[in-house]
Amino acid sequence: MRYAIIEDGIVINFAVATPEYAASRGWVACPEGIDIGWSFDGLGDPVAPPVNLESLASSARTQRNGLLAESDLQVLPDRWAAMTTEQQTAWATYRQALRDLPQQAGFPTAINWPVKPE
Repeated sequence: MRYAIIEDGIVINFAVATPEYAASRGWVACPEGIDIGWSFDGLGDPVAPPVNLESLASSARTQRNGLLAESDLQVLPDRWAAMTTEQQTAWATYRQALRDLPQQAGFPTAINWPVKPE
């Protein structure tokens, strides 16, 4: 069974143990879905930590930058010249959508990630 290791009402780690061992350590059986940083006392409902929008935005931009870097190979002159007009349009649209992610209405909590062309 999975147990939460709690300090000052905050989950700091998890362990898998027998009920006897967990009880001897003061670990609390926990439901699936909670994670480190959540408030939980073993009795009430677990509470997720507040969302850090700056951190979410930074993470999304990092992911976006990685996808742009991956797609750089597709727009190298030799590959670009070998593509059809439709393929070029698809890649140009995809890359622009990646660059426009921070302007989406739900950014950074609800992102509509563009689909990479085939």
